[in-house]
Amino acid sequence: MPKAMILAAGHGTRLLPLTLDQPKALVLVAGKPMIVHVINRLRQFGFDDIIVNLHYHGEKLKQFLSSEKFEGMTFTFSDESEQLLDTGGAISKAKWFFNDEMPFLVHNCDIISYVSLDKMIEFHVDRKAIATLAVSKRKTSRLLAFDQQGNLIARFDPAMNNNVKALAYSGICVLDKNIFSFMPEKGAFSIIDIFIKASKSSIVAAYEHEPDIWVDAGSIKNIVKAEQLLKNVHL
Repeated sequence: MPKAMILAAGHGTRLLPLTLDQPKALVLVAGKPMIVHVINRLRQFGFDDIIVNLHYHGEKLKQFLSSEKFEGMTFTFSDESEQLLDTGGAISKAKWFFNDEMPFLVHNCDIISYVSLDKMIEFHVDRKAIATLAVSKRKTSRLLAFDQQGNLIARFDPAMNNNVKALAYSGICVLDKNIFSFMPEKGAFSIIDIFIKASKSSIVAAYEHEPDIWVDAGSIKNIVKAEQLLKNVHL
């Protein structure tokens, strides 16, 4: 079974004051820390070896994951206490963890979704992609542009022609080990920049899902939406 990474190092500023004394991964959604929903989702698809990056209140998150009984799950921690590395830098720092040839999954800790992770991995392998991004049609200021075959081109610009599909990244991706060849070995950088860089010579594919099976629970207003999703969707 492929390994997975949960990105959980951010400050959670959109969740203030709930994150004054705890990491956003431990903010409750439907009575459970949001990261527990992510872990349960990963476990449902057979993921049992997970690395979690730590920065803001990292020790609290480490203690929680180390003390809770997640049967059959193994957690490894990537310490970013000295420098927050952004999404790309976090994945690059964890390169050593992904020490086999299998694709691996990266999942933001504040994403509550019912994206079919097994089908996403199958799609990734079938497309022979270096990266496959869960995406959907929704309003955001940070759209990505894909061609009609679902291959990433660039960040979306309204001046682009009508043949371009404007889609929003959903904070879940499947990556091939070759993605590391496009990354700096150290420092903070966005994984989106790496996706765009890699798309010039490799397939970075869109795995499109319906927007109503996904919520970004990283803001106060969206916690209620996430709780409604968990209540209403039974998959």
